[in-house]
Amino acid sequence: DNAIENVTFTVGLTYMGEALYVTRTEVMNPSNGDRAFASDVIILMTDGESNDPRFSAIIEAQDIRQDESNMIICIGVVGTNGQSPQTNYTELVDIAGTPDHVFDNVSLADISSIIDLVVAQFPCQAPTLCAGNVGFVIETSEVMAENNIRIAEDMAITMAGNLTYSNNTR
Repeated sequence: DNAIENVTFTVGLTYMGEALYVTRTEVMNPSNGDRAFASDVIILMTDGESNDPRFSAIIEAQDIRQDESNMIICIGVVGTNGQSPQTNYTELVDIAGTPDHVFDNVSLADISSIIDLVVAQFPCQAPTLCAGNVGFVIETSEVMAENNIRIAEDMAITMAGNLTYSNNTR
């Protein structure tokens, strides 16, 4: 919980490619605690379409999914401030690699209702103990204003709490 609660957020452009690059090169790095023998499950929550000039979200996602045991689950979020969805469903499918791993147009008010659906996509089902590294990427721009980011953060904490961990979990 502390790792998620201590994250700082910057609201602005949708740098999904950079978020996935950092996930691949830093979070999924054995020197930072990633267990090489375990699959990686990345849950990407976004409120926008990638407009990252330096990193392609689709190419970064393909690099993550090169290991067929790795999985990306995308959640396209609709803001509570009345703004229309800005996510690109086709882009989310390209990032996830399959429409089965995409949850689009999810209202922040209803986000807790999809937790079980998201966890059901994992390679093994909670509360079953499985060898997996789970990472949460909360990528925001304008729709999820700072006060709404905490709703997404709470979802990540709840989802992480629904998993069973081994003794060597970090």
